[in-house]
Amino acid sequence: MVEFKEHIKKEDLFKFETYLSRLFSILCFMKISPSYSELSFIKKLCSTCFVIISLGCATSGCILQIVSFKDVRDMPSFSQRVIELCFIGLGTYKWYHCILKFDSLKKIIELLNNCHQVGYLINNNDKEYKIYHQEMLDAKKASEYFMIVWFPFTMLGVVQWCLTPLTSDFYINKDIDRNNKNITLLRSYPNGATFPIEIDTLTKYLLMFLFQSLGILFSAIGMSGCDVILISIIMYICAHLRYLNNCLIDENNIQLILKSKNPSEKLKEKLKNCVIFHDQILKVHENYLSYSNGAMFAQCIENIISLCLVSLQASTMHYSPGIDFIVAFTSMIEYSMGIFIELFAFCYYGTKLEELGHEVSDSFFSSNWEKCNDKIQIKIQNILKLGIMRSQKPIIITGGPFYIFNLETFKKLAYMSISNSVVLRQLQTTD
Repeated sequence: MVEFKEHIKKEDLFKFETYLSRLFSILCFMKISPSYSELSFIKKLCSTCFVIISLGCATSGCILQIVSFKDVRDMPSFSQRVIELCFIGLGTYKWYHCILKFDSLKKIIELLNNCHQVGYLINNNDKEYKIYHQEMLDAKKASEYFMIVWFPFTMLGVVQWCLTPLTSDFYINKDIDRNNKNITLLRSYPNGATFPIEIDTLTKYLLMFLFQSLGILFSAIGMSGCDVILISIIMYICAHLRYLNNCLIDENNIQLILKSKNPSEKLKEKLKNCVIFHDQILKVHENYLSYSNGAMFAQCIENIISLCLVSLQASTMHYSPGIDFIVAFTSMIEYSMGIFIELFAFCYYGTKLEELGHEVSDSFFSSNWEKCNDKIQIKIQNILKLGIMRSQKPIIITGGPFYIFNLETFKKLAYMSISNSVVLRQLQTTD
């Protein structure tokens, strides 16, 4: 027996918004998802100001980072600048993408709500719809777990990124101050951006440092918010597909139908509703691809470039007992972990989605129709054929025209990164 949490009212379980409320109440403040509760004028004003300031800082940071490439003189500096630009640029782009595609997301949620309503019609054996509700609650819980893990990870990574120059400068300046008081103390920044003004006072330095840090922080917020939205939608599609497959092969349900007064019509109605349910899922998937295509393609390019450059950095890194090596090494490990966690999340759920989509045709064929008499089988065979044919269409997550997010892609990219690092390291040792 499935037991529901006490803080969710029974009547609220029939509203699809129940499974999005906590997630969307946070992300709607960033203007990347709709809100299902009326916001006050003050909240709307604060949200608008926050988004304008955040995107302004992040966009300015990207521009200054691009301008700074004119001062690059060596490959290690170039690779570091590109990695920094990839992170800030991807986060900023994803935030813009979600704002511009706001109406598309609303349409996806409407289609998910349609799936939600049709889901109540496909299994008479699911008393009080407890199995279906549990599937949706599990999807909601998984999306919240991902948000709880991914948001703090990116925020802590940004804090470490911004504190790194301060930590490094502290140890270096301590030696400078102790040995020679005539040398100007070192002042570093989170990244190598070029500023339009001369930084000749401590106040200007602190302001520019804060400006850079906020730009990096806001780009991380944009990237995390977009990732949570994209992953959560995949989770809900997976939940609907899983429930559809389970309902089709539910033997108890077919026994109830066969014992009813009009089994042929009951089974025909069930299979018809399953076909409609599957069709609604395909519509969600189609709109999801249209909504996510730009962001996923940008992530695809960023992942490939960043992994190659991280491999290059690893090949040129030499151990030394100083603070510079420790900072550089921990930053490289942390950034690599971030790439792999983000990539693994999309590839894992992309694989689950693909597998569940392939199972639908088998589920239609295994829907216990052979237990019916010949007269019933003749009436339902056209619906079965339609369901099996429609389920042949692959349900995959793509990153542009040439990139499919699945575990096979993840393994290939991970192998490529490690192989590049080993080969470049061997070449470096040989030289």
